[in-house]
Amino acid sequence: ISTTFLKKFKLDLDLTASSSSGLNTNDNGSKGSPVWVAPIMSPTYSPYGTNGGWNPVKFDRFSGPGVGYMNPLMVLNERYSDYHNNGWGLNTKLNYQIFSDLKLDVLFSTGTSNNKDGSIGKSLIANGSSGASQKLTQYGGWQNSNILTYHKQFQEIHDITVTAVNEQSYSDVTSFSASAGNIDPISVGYDNLGIGTTKNAGSYREESTLQSYLGRVSYSLLNRYLLTASYRADASSKFFPKNKWAYFPSAAFAWRVTEEPFMKNQAVISNLKLRSSWGLTGNQGIPVYGNIGTYSNLNHSFGQQASFTGTSYGGTTNPDLKWETTEQANIGVDLGVLNGKLNVSVDYYEKKTHDLLLYCAVPQYDGGGNILKNIGQVRNNGIDITFNGTPITTKDFSWSFNLNVSKFQNKVIKLGDTKEIYTGNPNNGMISSDIFVIKEGESLGAIYGYVWDGIYTSSEATDAAKLGFKPGDNKYQDLDGDNKITSADRKIIGNSTPKLSWGFSNTFTYKNLSLDIMLQGISGRDILNVMYGAASTIISDAPSITTIDGANYWSATNENAKFANPLTSTGKNNLVSTQFLQNGSYLKVKNIALSYMLKKNTTKFADLKLTLSAQNLLTFTKYKGYDPEVSTTSGDT
Repeated sequence: ISTTFLKKFKLDLDLTASSSSGLNTNDNGSKGSPVWVAPIMSPTYSPYGTNGGWNPVKFDRFSGPGVGYMNPLMVLNERYSDYHNNGWGLNTKLNYQIFSDLKLDVLFSTGTSNNKDGSIGKSLIANGSSGASQKLTQYGGWQNSNILTYHKQFQEIHDITVTAVNEQSYSDVTSFSASAGNIDPISVGYDNLGIGTTKNAGSYREESTLQSYLGRVSYSLLNRYLLTASYRADASSKFFPKNKWAYFPSAAFAWRVTEEPFMKNQAVISNLKLRSSWGLTGNQGIPVYGNIGTYSNLNHSFGQQASFTGTSYGGTTNPDLKWETTEQANIGVDLGVLNGKLNVSVDYYEKKTHDLLLYCAVPQYDGGGNILKNIGQVRNNGIDITFNGTPITTKDFSWSFNLNVSKFQNKVIKLGDTKEIYTGNPNNGMISSDIFVIKEGESLGAIYGYVWDGIYTSSEATDAAKLGFKPGDNKYQDLDGDNKITSADRKIIGNSTPKLSWGFSNTFTYKNLSLDIMLQGISGRDILNVMYGAASTIISDAPSITTIDGANYWSATNENAKFANPLTSTGKNNLVSTQFLQNGSYLKVKNIALSYMLKKNTTKFADLKLTLSAQNLLTFTKYKGYDPEVSTTSGDT
């Protein structure tokens, strides 16, 4: 809705509503889940019992039937989860033209999002006791921006704009959850948790606010030389009062070369602009209450049969925590030719981030847990290239494209008193050690593990014995020379940050028909494929070898094998090693969409666009996992 009143006022209203649902979408591959178990499940294990129903017997190579992992097909069919989300949003803009050169814009937006998650587990997958749970979460908040703008042109060569901004926002999240066990009949699902014999309930709420002020001056001379300077102040409720405010100046200069007289008598270059900028930006991206000390439950027996529950620190308060700040300098050029049919932009940037917001472990003798700190500096630099255009335009057909390429690198400059920070412990996965290291002089995303040098052959029996191994065992580099393979022999073996990323989108239009194709790719990235390693070798968490590659294991008649002797009693299978470090580069057909536009003169009421689309149709990669676009966070590695 848009309306003008009292000559100087204009009001815009935009009201939206949304609704979405999902079924069984919460399996993220955590330990024991069907997605986790299926690739390592023995091919000789039958998911069906002799009576035609599910096989409820757990399987584990070492412990035997009855201990280990549940039938993944049974789990998928005997559990149920869904979510429903309903939301609405209101955006308003009030414009007041105070004078011809001065205007005030007042923007206000608000809305809520209500999310309901429910889950049901039948007795076959819940140790004979059916159960269900439900969680209700409401997200709400508002944002207000007040923008005062003065714009003046004078003497036909000067153009100045002065802007003052005041902005504030509020976010509120509330959550309530309940669960029950021994629900009979389970057919009531999560809609009658009260009939369960065991019940639990929990609730949660968080609030946060952000207040900002901005002043900006933009000046143009002859529409050729452009200068902008700004100063921003932000206050976040996530920090203690003495550090809640942070200040960020910036400046930019540009030269429109094509506006110069010497460029007027040529028709090839339609746009040439040189740009440079410098500025500070801030980051307050920590949990709302991440800087408030917490307590955790702790059980200890004190040498007795019964255990006793106590409390310990779960997190420590840091009253000195403040905003993370990034200083960035940028130079760039924009070039357009043939009346804008082809355009290219090239930017080179350098960033230096100070006071990084990172969690650090607190020694147990000092209370334990973690504490958020401002630690060290990181430097980033790179180049971004964008190439777009519409090379073909006819009466009925057109082709437009957009290609963007980014290449960057980073380096940890310093970490203060902490020289190394180990992160990425998957806890609920197949490995228990941290797999990433943040280290001075190295890049972020560094993978920390063992160097695998193959498999000991019979001719290397003497060398193997020095480290307690035998022919057929994995060979790892003994970096500290103590004739043992321990955690001290780990080093940086790869990096999960891509060196190059790119995207290429195309739109082909013929009359009312259009075809959109988007390609995406990255290169120069390492992925630690833990699942491939677990399915190709024998470890305590993986009961069977299930990959074709895994069949190529060492024996006295196959000494040039790819994998070690699975029956060894002396060897080690370190999943966090170069043996399972794979090339994460890929090319994806990310999206294809075919659309047809029905004009208003056909529908008689409005333009109507019909679209058929598909995502992630094809992937080209050497990575041997589910998806090379995998996250490298601790829970998904």
